[in-house]
Amino acid sequence: MAKLIPNTYPEKTVPGEKIIFETLEEAKGTGNWVAMHSLDIPEHKKKADGEADFTLLVPDQGIIIMEIKSSPYIEVKNGQWYFGKIKEKRESPFKQAVDNKHSIKENLTKESDKRFNNI
Repeated sequence: MAKLIPNTYPEKTVPGEKIIFETLEEAKGTGNWVAMHSLDIPEHKKKADGEADFTLLVPDQGIIIMEIKSSPYIEVKNGQWYFGKIKEKRESPFKQAVDNKHSIKENLTKESDKRFNNI
């Protein structure tokens, strides 16, 4: 079972995120993993308020950024993603995960640079 942060999900969590949360909560072989749900990303590269649905810290392997889409309708036409009953045009979840990855990496780099410069 992965360590989940927070250890419960908010009432308004979308169904897809609940499924992933509960799967991580019960998954065998993940005892040393840390799974952060709805990680806020300060100083996001492209958004005022960045957030990653799940950020998994897997020791000796790396960090996994997951964007969960939970919609009754998902379609991709000519590389453009559409979600929901009204077929709202949205950003690709893959592009979203990559932008989140780079934003998290930049934030971690800035923070570690500050700490090491103070030694």
